Amino acid sequence: MLALTLSLCAGCLRVQHGPPAVLPLVHTSTDATRWYAVVDSPDLGRRLFFVDTGYSRTTCDDAFAAELDLKLRGQVPVRGEVGHLSASLAALPAWRLGEHTVRGLRCVVRDLHGTSSVRDPLEVDVAGVLGADLLGRFYVVIDPEAATLTLAAPLKRRLAGHDVVPLRRELGVGARREVRLQVGDARLWGLLDTGTSRSYVDGEALRFEVAYTRPGVQVTGSGGTSRRDVPMYVERVRLGDLDLGELQLSQRDGPGDGLIGLDVLGPLHQEYDLRHGRARFTRAGRGSVPSWRQWQYQAGSSAR
Repeated sequence: MLALTLSLCAGCLRVQHGPPAVLPLVHTSTDATRWYAVVDSPDLGRRLFFVDTGYSRTTCDDAFAAELDLKLRGQVPVRGEVGHLSASLAALPAWRLGEHTVRGLRCVVRDLHGTSSVRDPLEVDVAGVLGADLLGRFYVVIDPEAATLTLAAPLKRRLAGHDVVPLRRELGVGARREVRLQVGDARLWGLLDTGTSRSYVDGEALRFEVAYTRPGVQVTGSGGTSRRDVPMYVERVRLGDLDLGELQLSQRDGPGDGLIGLDVLGPLHQEYDLRHGRARFTRAGRGSVPSWRQWQYQAGSSAR
């Protein structure tokens, strides 16, 4: 167990930026679709974090918090797509993320395996989730072709160009971001959510025609698991200058217009100028995100 000196304060997350940190993206044996980042830190060791722009707060698995001997303080409500739960808070020590130094990060602590869609693989522990609060302190580039997540110092001047699209904070507050896009005949703001494999819209409110219904779908997320019949819509989607063609979109009954998941974002090279509320999306070349075991083998071979 590591002995660490902790400090806890409200709103004290700060980052001392260094050169860009390029983090490998991998899959796990329990999740061959979504992205996990390998974080090598001299302070925390080599850790695997789920990459989820749909999480407002960076989260630590309870086993990771116990290993670091973090002191849990207070309770915080967590609102998920499936339900609600209560979690604890803990302060991470100052730690290096590449050449960046992160201080004052308070993580939400809970059993990810039991309270979310992040399942424990046998081959590696998942330490937690990189959420929008931490990602928002960087200029973020996700390259699915190279299978990398790059975290750089925020841009001093806003991202510019004809292919740049606006972002806004969810409902005008919070750390999560929404992007403007065209779905069918509707213009809407979709929440950027790399933690979901599918995209969702409130088709009922938008008066989309139901193409078909998926019966008895098991939906797992923060708050537990439920089964439901899910109406599906087939609509043409445009994101900035990109015509993504007709996509199958699931009904979402939560707040907001919808969620933009990896069926949209997965094939795209993404740049997020979060400081200025701008993003650029371009089509990525063919690439393959390795499994954790494949990445370990490749990293070991290159080191020899």
